[in-house]
Amino acid sequence: MATHTAKKFDIPEMKVLGDLYLIEMDLILVEKIVQNVDLIDGYLNAFDYKTKAFITAALIHYRRVFSTGVRMRLRIDDVPSEWMDLHREAIAVADKHTAHSVNEYESATASLGVRIDENDIEVTSVRYGMMGNAEMSAYNFDRLGRLARILVDSVIKERRSKLEAVILQKAKLLSSDQLSALPCGLQVGSSKTPHPAKPRGQ
Repeated sequence: MATHTAKKFDIPEMKVLGDLYLIEMDLILVEKIVQNVDLIDGYLNAFDYKTKAFITAALIHYRRVFSTGVRMRLRIDDVPSEWMDLHREAIAVADKHTAHSVNEYESATASLGVRIDENDIEVTSVRYGMMGNAEMSAYNFDRLGRLARILVDSVIKERRSKLEAVILQKAKLLSSDQLSALPCGLQVGSSKTPHPAKPRGQ
């Protein structure tokens, strides 16, 4: 009876394949998040904690796909031209608003509460709060989910299929002894990703 096992095949294409899978998972997460955001009268509610968390997660995971780092990234020319304006908006909002606190989307307010009557004026309190807008329109947020799916179907799957063909072609050139000598286990894609608490390079 035949048995099946996983073997590590340490070639560059395997690492790229692992990176592509991680990118695909980010894009699928963006798509699923968008599908699960609740709208109020067709608008994103910028002050609802659940909605805010979903928008933040979707934008950050979308930006990760195009950000430099340990793993490979998609290039801007991977984005179809008709979707480029939305792509640029999503990256800009993620960078200038979601990931950083200085931006035009939110501002704090502070004022004195003053009681005024016919004979007197008196300070009664200090009041504060915030004003803000949703990071994206509901229309564009919905389109971001569709763009994520387009990138998976038109970019990731095509590259993955080509890589798998190259890997299988190289693997079939191995002799039985070479194949048996390969270590058992799973090949890691970006294996040098540092621990989040440790600076890169250490």
